[in-house]
Amino acid sequence: MEEEKKIAIVGASRNRAKFGNKAVRAFMEKGYHVFPVHPSEKEIEGRPVYRSVLEIPDRVALASFYIPSSIGLKVIEEVAQKRGNANCLSESRL
Repeated sequence: MEEEKKIAIVGASRNRAKFGNKAVRAFMEKGYHVFPVHPSEKEIEGRPVYRSVLEIPDRVALASFYIPSSIGLKVIEEVAQKRGNANCLSESRL
C-alpha cells in the first residue's frame, strides 16, 4: 500500500460518539490504512490497536491526534522518531 495512505490515529476510541472513533471510520471510508493508537484497547473498528506510535510496524505518512494536551509533546516526539507528519487535534478543557 502506498505510504501516503497510511495514518496513525492517536487517541482512537471504541466509543463511536468520540472523535477518536469518528476519525478511524472516516479515514477507513476514504481508503486509508488506519493504525489506531491507544494505551489500553486491543481492537477498534476491526483494526488491531497499538499502544504507541513507535509500535506501528510500518512508516505512516500522517498521525492525527485526539488526545489530552498533557501528552501531546510525547506523541509528537514519537511521530518524529517514525519520520511521519503530525496533524494535532487536542482536547481542550477551558
